[in-house]
Amino acid sequence: MPTRLAPVRTCTQCGSRRVGRVGTDLRLRDGTVVTVEVDACSSCGEQYLDAEAIEVVRLARARKRPRS
Repeated sequence: MPTRLAPVRTCTQCGSRRVGRVGTDLRLRDGTVVTVEVDACSSCGEQYLDAEAIEVVRLARARKRPRS
């Protein structure tokens, strides 16, 4: 299981401290939609995926990959 990191407190893009945890849908290149929780800046919209969210995306991509 991925190690849980401290949430992002300040946006690296705009410097805002209005960063909170939200659920969002990510569309992968093949059209698959994956729902994950991310830290997102409510000022500029920048999103930060933690290790858990990245693992969910990685697993979704692996399921869609054709077998050779």
